[in-house]
Amino acid sequence: MSLTDIARYRSADPRITIHSWLRGRDIVEFLGLWEALHNPDFKRIEFDTFKKDAGSNAFTFSIKKWNEELGAIGLITKSGRYGGGVYGYSDIALEFASWLSPEFKLYIIKDYKRLKADENSRLSLNWNLNREGAKLRDGKKQAKKLLKI
Repeated sequence: MSLTDIARYRSADPRITIHSWLRGRDIVEFLGLWEALHNPDFKRIEFDTFKKDAGSNAFTFSIKKWNEELGAIGLITKSGRYGGGVYGYSDIALEFASWLSPEFKLYIIKDYKRLKADENSRLSLNWNLNREGAKLRDGKKQAKKLLKI
């Protein structure tokens, strides 16, 4: 997903917005965790040094350096006027959009809660159906026993 396109909704210069986001220590930790979960070639030991510097005034995040030194795959840059920009996996793009817009983040939380409620409702219905089915099977067994007597 294009982080550049997402940033355009809030900024005339999306590069500055993206690089501001990448400066935060919590974002660097998020990206490192994402890489550790999704990328078996991610260099975790080298990441510790990178993470230590994150958040300081002198820290600048370079996606090229991130990818080359740590073997990261979650963020990529493409050059060119059309189709160029910063791209990331959907998890990363959602994190960026959440950082950019608290309103968007609240909609994600609200939708997540709705989906969990729907899931719980379906599971509860399934459990009740299984319970009622078990009652019917037990009732049939009881009736057969009575008929044999």
